[in-house]
Amino acid sequence: QQQQQLMTGHHAGVCQRVAAGEKELLPLHPAPQQPIRWKLDVASLIITIFFVLEILVKVIGDGLFCGAMPYLQSPWNIFNVFLVVVSLVDIACMMTFPYRLRILTTLKILQLFRGLRMMTESIMMNTVLEPLVDAVSGSITAVGTLTIIIMFLYSLLGIQLFRGSFYYCEGSNLVNIRTKADCLNAGCQWLRKP
Repeated sequence: QQQQQLMTGHHAGVCQRVAAGEKELLPLHPAPQQPIRWKLDVASLIITIFFVLEILVKVIGDGLFCGAMPYLQSPWNIFNVFLVVVSLVDIACMMTFPYRLRILTTLKILQLFRGLRMMTESIMMNTVLEPLVDAVSGSITAVGTLTIIIMFLYSLLGIQLFRGSFYYCEGSNLVNIRTKADCLNAGCQWLRKP
């Protein structure tokens, strides 16, 4: 009972940190001179420190590779370590260089998936999510395949309808000219329409 209360309290704390991390992502690119930029950088540092501490506590408690439930056995934990490393590299770049690397900012968007982790750990949410994922996964595949087929058909139609209509042949002898090769062989110019 007491362990379950501790786990519930731990999950509530993790949920708060995840929510704070997602709140940090809302204004992704404010100007460097704005005060919100400094606040976001401090919030990012604090949240990263919390997640580093969480990893350290779990590794000390469960073990890294060996033990009853080693930390790196769970894919969520590996994902969490990846996100923390990305955040640490982003903080190091922020302190070293005057500019931010765009790829790191893009990778920090993956922090939104931490919310999915909280949903999968909740038994009630898991009960709701499993049938939803099962139902949606099959329909997404079918809709995606149908969309690709329709796009392919329209692309073929577009090629047939618009072939050569973006360019034209300019010259004196324009009889029986259909392609770029015909135009150039007749001594004319092949120009793009403005």
